[in-house]
Amino acid sequence: MIRVRRFAIIGWFLWLASAPATLATAAPGMALAPAPGMTPGPAILPAPGMAPAPGTAPAPGTAPAPGMAPAPPATPASPPATPASQATLKPGWTPHAGASIDLGGRKRVFVGDPFRVTVTVIAREQVSVNLPTSLDLGDFSLLKAQPDDREQLDGHKTKHVFRLTVAAYKVGTLTLPPIPVTYVPPREAFASGADDPTRPTPALVVTTQKVEQQVASVLANEPHPQLKKNAPPTTILVEDRRMRIVLIVVIALLVGAALGFLIFWLLRNRRRLGPPPPPPRPAHETALAKLRLIREAGYLERGEFKPFYFGVSEAIRDYLGNRYGFDSLEMTTTELADQMRGVEMAGIGYDELVHFLMDCDLVKFAKYIPPLEEAERILAQAEHIVHSTKHIPLPDPEEEDEDDEDDASAGPGAGGRPASTARPASPPPGAEVKAPHPDERWARGAPVTPTEEEPRG
Repeated sequence: MIRVRRFAIIGWFLWLASAPATLATAAPGMALAPAPGMTPGPAILPAPGMAPAPGTAPAPGTAPAPGMAPAPPATPASPPATPASQATLKPGWTPHAGASIDLGGRKRVFVGDPFRVTVTVIAREQVSVNLPTSLDLGDFSLLKAQPDDREQLDGHKTKHVFRLTVAAYKVGTLTLPPIPVTYVPPREAFASGADDPTRPTPALVVTTQKVEQQVASVLANEPHPQLKKNAPPTTILVEDRRMRIVLIVVIALLVGAALGFLIFWLLRNRRRLGPPPPPPRPAHETALAKLRLIREAGYLERGEFKPFYFGVSEAIRDYLGNRYGFDSLEMTTTELADQMRGVEMAGIGYDELVHFLMDCDLVKFAKYIPPLEEAERILAQAEHIVHSTKHIPLPDPEEEDEDDEDDASAGPGAGGRPASTARPASPPPGAEVKAPHPDERWARGAPVTPTEEEPRG
């Protein structure tokens, strides 16, 4: 049932579309003619109290209905505005327009490459200049348009610069058509055609010149692209590095041999370069030399006790540091006493050393003026400390054996030791060994250690 209704509705619309329809329109002042076989109906009159529309006149042969006022006369239309082509400018008011192409340093333009078209207009400063909204650039497409860039010139003139970014998608010599520039001068610029102040000032148009631009293709042989001919065979040069490698190896061997010979010569002639530096001076000799200089300086004769005590104290401090291996000059008296507490000293006690340092500090820092005898005692005590603690190296047993052999071979007549003073043979194991008397050791020329010396007064 639903399908039958759909087909009926579709058939009815098709019949209406195919039926001829006659529309008749009557122009003003003309009456519609009745169709054949039709009788005209009664004339339609306006209702009582209604007036006809303004600007319309009653039909001919019809009278206004009773009580209706006659229609007011139609207002005549305003005359048409003066076209811009009839307006005439005074001399000197017409702007000057020109167009140029800026490739940005490129020599050629390829298909699709954007480049700039500059439109320059010079007009008086009272003239309003602008480009149309839509531009017909022919074979060129507008990509971007920058706003007006104005520059004030001399003579009350303004330079208008419009920069357009365009691109071409065809190949060959293309022509940029004249670009229209719209300008509106002031009313006093017109010689005729703009006298009525009630009418707007007409807008005029000035165009630029045509510009041609060659657009190249990305293909080399446009417009008939063909494949390039096959290139002829090319000789390829291969660098022979064998000679370079041989030279590098030979140079490396020569340099290595020269370095080896130089090292061998330096090692062989190392002793010929000069005598070795002398061994460092023993600490006790340096200290005794300083004390001797202090004694000879004459501080005590002049009554200068403070520099005297200061020199004696610094000499002993420097000696203790060099003798026992620590930095003693940067220590205070308390720190130096703590450092020397665990040091074994022969011939002098720990308390004697501490009292010596404190006696020196009394004069150095407490402004104590000692008697002359006490100052001389301090200097003698300093020399006693150096002599009591100085280091005496023991003789080398091998050197003693060599000296004994030389003396035995030389004999008594050759200036050597007497046979009676020769070193006795080693005792057998388990035998009692008696230490020699110091006088016997002096007789043999052997050094005496501090423990074997007599105590000093």
